[in-house]
Amino acid sequence: MALTEKQIFIFICIQWFAYTSATGNETVDVLVDRSISNLQKIKLKMKLFSLVKKMYGDCLPCRSISNSKSCDCTAIKPMKDCLEFLQNGYTKNGIYKVTQKENVYCDQTTQNGGWTIFLRRQDGSTDFKQNWLDYKYGFGKLTSEFWLGNEIVHDLTKPSVAPKKSELLINMRMKGQTKLVFAKYDTFEIGDEASKYTLTISGVSGDAPHSTGSLSFLVYHNNMKFSTYDQDNDKASGHCSTHYGRVGWWFNGCYRTLLTEQPQNRGQEAMKTLIKSFKRSDENQYNHILV
Repeated sequence: MALTEKQIFIFICIQWFAYTSATGNETVDVLVDRSISNLQKIKLKMKLFSLVKKMYGDCLPCRSISNSKSCDCTAIKPMKDCLEFLQNGYTKNGIYKVTQKENVYCDQTTQNGGWTIFLRRQDGSTDFKQNWLDYKYGFGKLTSEFWLGNEIVHDLTKPSVAPKKSELLINMRMKGQTKLVFAKYDTFEIGDEASKYTLTISGVSGDAPHSTGSLSFLVYHNNMKFSTYDQDNDKASGHCSTHYGRVGWWFNGCYRTLLTEQPQNRGQEAMKTLIKSFKRSDENQYNHILV
């Protein structure tokens, strides 16, 4: 069961009491002494902060402006998605638990934050040659390369959760380049399994090569069903997945972009996709999905 921030704070205080008692620290009684001076209070806060820092680093309570590392924020009460966490002041990049009881990786810094990452490809360390069930439920590690899972992405982008729309952002680095480029889509949704996780996507902008145009980049895959090597749902006469690395994707006939493709040389792919994510639309804000 996830802990609330109040419960976490109480736990820290208990740990602090145990720590100070074990070390013979004389300030252990200060917490229950209402007559202490302001200077003593400051010293107490400094000691408590130092202990929290020692125990949890920069991650508790996942509100730090500094994002030098990823944090495990799963002890925080689950919320609807990464955008809701951001709107409640949780600004750390890291792993959070959403209301579907699933762990997701939230990017709270890229383009104003609130992004739920559902695909990360960076060095070829994870094998994306997976079957239908693996792509359905997800695979890999949230702190490394992974596919979040078609089921949870469907749950987070379906109209009942994202009544306006979800936005998709793709950040990538071209081979031999240091600058990140991006493509952003105004509408992003994945259907349920009965629809074969049909992709709905439109409204592209950005500075990534071929990121604009009615048949360019991911728009070419609009209304396509998801395919894996054991489920052929593409429009080609052959089987796109088996011809292109046995990876899963919304193949058309076959593709204009293939972000799950295995790098030929680890870390040397022509288009290195770093982050792919989405963000829910909420009134005038987008629900971000970052890929």
